[in-house]
Amino acid sequence: MPFNDLREFIDAARKLDQVKDIHGAHWNLEIGALTEIFAFKEPSPLVVFDQIPDHGPNF
Repeated sequence: MPFNDLREFIDAARKLDQVKDIHGAHWNLEIGALTEIFAFKEPSPLVVFDQIPDHGPNF
């Protein structure tokens, strides 16, 4: 199934309940570790980070 952009891909993954939203994770202290943890989950979800400290909203 082709997608026109990343938003379409994320929306399709949401419909399949395969997205994990993470809000407020620190870019230097937590995002790398959380990515590693979720990579080993079965099935591995699409992880979306938002509200990252020191960055604007939806960065």
